[in-house]
Amino acid sequence: MIAVRVGPSGRAALRLVACCPWVPADVVGSLLQLQHTRSASQLLGRLRAAGLVHYRRLKPGPIIGNRRVRVWAATAVGRLFLKRGGLGPSGGTAGLLAYGTRARSRTSLFPRATPMLVAVYRLLANVARGMDRTVVSAWESPWVRTVSHTRTGRSWHVRLPAAAVLTDHNGREQTQELLLLPDYGTLPVASYRQTLRRLVDLRSACDMDGRSADPLLVVGVAVARGQAVRIAAWHSILERLARLSGERPVNVRVVAWSGGTTVQGQRRRALGDQADQVLGLVARHPLLEQRQIATVLGTSTARVSQLVRQLSAAGWIRSLHPLSNPPDPLQRPPRRSRRLLLVELTPAGRREAARRLLLPSNVAGRHHGVLGRISDKRYTRHLAHTLGANAVFVSLVVAARRRRELGFDDALEEWRGAAACARGRFQA
Repeated sequence: MIAVRVGPSGRAALRLVACCPWVPADVVGSLLQLQHTRSASQLLGRLRAAGLVHYRRLKPGPIIGNRRVRVWAATAVGRLFLKRGGLGPSGGTAGLLAYGTRARSRTSLFPRATPMLVAVYRLLANVARGMDRTVVSAWESPWVRTVSHTRTGRSWHVRLPAAAVLTDHNGREQTQELLLLPDYGTLPVASYRQTLRRLVDLRSACDMDGRSADPLLVVGVAVARGQAVRIAAWHSILERLARLSGERPVNVRVVAWSGGTTVQGQRRRALGDQADQVLGLVARHPLLEQRQIATVLGTSTARVSQLVRQLSAAGWIRSLHPLSNPPDPLQRPPRRSRRLLLVELTPAGRREAARRLLLPSNVAGRHHGVLGRISDKRYTRHLAHTLGANAVFVSLVVAARRRRELGFDDALEEWRGAAACARGRFQA
């Protein structure tokens, strides 16, 4: 028998961490209705000293927050403690989730999409904050279900970031099934149309099971500007979907929230640190020179060289040295011979850049022009054109900066890369 004494609050925290693996401490404090996040951290620290939980540190990225957070999960000893005490989640809790259980079970390995996991946990805490005396009875992230067409035999998947079941403390009153979808503005609202349509098809396929109520889809809109416009766009696409499908509307609640970007009064920086900015530039714009990166970020070339070495050590970018005396794309008079110090994204960097956008790699490449694929070698083949395009936009940044120094309000609002502007065979 495990000789560990755990109080009521410790048992509640351990049960929550066992049900929701890799949950941030601030979410634990919110779901347990503690007054301060520090109280949750101290509680989890005592459980860790007893060997019942463990944690990992992660950096969610510039969208959610650059501060490193600790995410907690129960150890094998902690799960055994709950099982022997009759406190652990039973095997039937997975059946409480929306539309049954998934076809394939998941292991408790550390997830790859950790920024999205932090986002959905904080959205869950935001939803539970408006309810009284609730506990998380079941959790699944990502939530995936399969829909099979009866006539054609074809099947397709419905995928959402997470699903949860909230009940009261005695476990016998009203139960609320939730589907969670954070929206940080990294995709157009119209791109979610297929997911919503498949969700309607899944509901129609499950109607024969006699379900009395639909799960509640919670869309958390967390954008800095135009939040009301984006919420209106969500309502518009939902109304249009209900009208075209002829089905009853999806049970959905679109809420405005901060996105979990403020914890304990610490507000994240809008663009992240310089390493995040360098990775974002290299991910979207092919074959930038180090001096061009320094110009755009307003820092020194030596500092950029240090950041490039840091990101190269992580395996996310690599340096190229194709030419020693390249022609100047802007045809400026030559001053002295210079050596190109180009930077490009690696496949691992592509996955990391997409992860920080809370998107799969293929979706990030289509909507944001994230590079790193083998097909992106065309920018090296047409090196003069690539260098010329980069030089033109960097010169616009310099010109706008000089105009601001003179009292004007000039600024380069957006610089979309060639991959983001491409449409089929049309390469802008």
